[in-house]
Amino acid sequence: MMFMTVQEWIVAAIVLLCAIEVGRRVWRFLRQAKSDDNPCANCIGGCDLKRMMDDKQQKCKKNLKIENKKCCS
Repeated sequence: MMFMTVQEWIVAAIVLLCAIEVGRRVWRFLRQAKSDDNPCANCIGGCDLKRMMDDKQQKCKKNLKIENKKCCS
């Protein structure tokens, strides 16, 4: 039987922790779906994103000062 080095133990621990986290998130998603909660209730919809983008563009337009340069004096 071969002994594992410290680096292999660390990699194995990281892989195990990642697998546990993925399993926890899947379990939480399925539990919400089972209790008739909408898993996407906290997600931002397309209309909300467009409204937020439009608001941000309006704020940027207010902050920009467009100076007209006169070419003929």
